[in-house]
Amino acid sequence: MLLSANLGHGKEEDAHEFLRYAIDTLQSACLKEAGTKSSNSLEEETTLTGLTFGGYLRSKIKCMKCGGKSERHERMMDLTVEIEGDIATLEEALDKFTCTEVLDGEKKCKSYEKAKKKLPLLEAPNVLAIALKAISVW
Repeated sequence: MLLSANLGHGKEEDAHEFLRYAIDTLQSACLKEAGTKSSNSLEEETTLTGLTFGGYLRSKIKCMKCGGKSERHERMMDLTVEIEGDIATLEEALDKFTCTEVLDGEKKCKSYEKAKKKLPLLEAPNVLAIALKAISVW
């Protein structure tokens, strides 16, 4: 079985890309087996792959000028967390991933304003795949 046309001899991929291709291929096989021609959120969530690796993040953004808030749920099949500086454990990396960050120039209030963003885990999957991303400073 061909996992992906994007993976091949002479190409440069990492373990996270391989994992994503593998999960996507499993998901496609599950949807095909179910006889689904077009995927929708409910069908994707209820496949074996969706039930195993699927979870939700809650994206929360608050404008620092007017206090306006937006919130949405984002489907996820894995997490990519950054490991830089003094981060020594997975727990510290996950804490950094879910902490509030300041966005400079978020489109709010009909103009670009500073905003705060938080991305906590809303619903964890049964199997949480985590890719660690090292940040290099040149």
